[in-house]
Amino acid sequence: MKKKVIGFIFCLVLLFGISFISSMQVTIKTLQYYWVEVTVADGTIADYSKLEQHDGDSDQYGDFVFNLNTTVPEINLYITVKKDGKMGEAVFSNKKFIGETTDEPIYLELIPEGGKIIETPDVVSNESVESNETLNESISEEESNADAQDSQITGSAVGNFFKSKTFYIVLIVLVVLIVAVVLFKIIKSRRNNSSPDREIKVRKLSEMKQERDEKIDDHRQVIEEAERKIKEAQEEISRLKNQDKIKDMERRISDEERELIRLRNGG
Repeated sequence: MKKKVIGFIFCLVLLFGISFISSMQVTIKTLQYYWVEVTVADGTIADYSKLEQHDGDSDQYGDFVFNLNTTVPEINLYITVKKDGKMGEAVFSNKKFIGETTDEPIYLELIPEGGKIIETPDVVSNESVESNETLNESISEEESNADAQDSQITGSAVGNFFKSKTFYIVLIVLVVLIVAVVLFKIIKSRRNNSSPDREIKVRKLSEMKQERDEKIDDHRQVIEEAERKIKEAQEEISRLKNQDKIKDMERRISDEERELIRLRNGG
């Protein structure tokens, strides 16, 4: 019964943790090949609490995209955009976005004054590719860049997984599982110690001790009986010795009386 209860608690903890993990995509729209730094913080508390960090260059359409796994319903985004790459000092945008919900993808635009947005094209059909060689080359370049961007996103997601709350939730679930297993073993061990076999063993030990004590008592009684008989024999010997002495004295007295009578009679 206790095993079922522990299993049920573990399932609840596991479902509780998984049900509150949301995965969504964040897109920062800026100019081509600008350096983008994004810090994700918990938007449900007043104090600053960092959740994840993402950075990298925007693609040929000015898109910087990353996946976000979180358990909080709202996040704050602190975004810095540089023109001359990671080490450049030309920061044209340093903004924060407060209270962004995590139940749907997030799309934000950070375009410098006078800059022109490059629309990200939709998926091109096979017929258009076959009819336009130039467009085909453009699509090939796009796919190559998209693969590079996907690789970047995947690497970033893996790297940030261990910094996210998802990792801590999984860790907590594992700890709960280990504690449940340990408790189960302890309960099982206690049950074994209180089992009827255990009581029988204890009873047998007590019976053996009682039998041993009885044998000791019997030996003690035998010894005491032997000592008593030896003492009685000694007393009997003493008594017999005293009787012999008495008889000897009576015989001597009788002899003395006869000698006294003989002397009196002049004989």
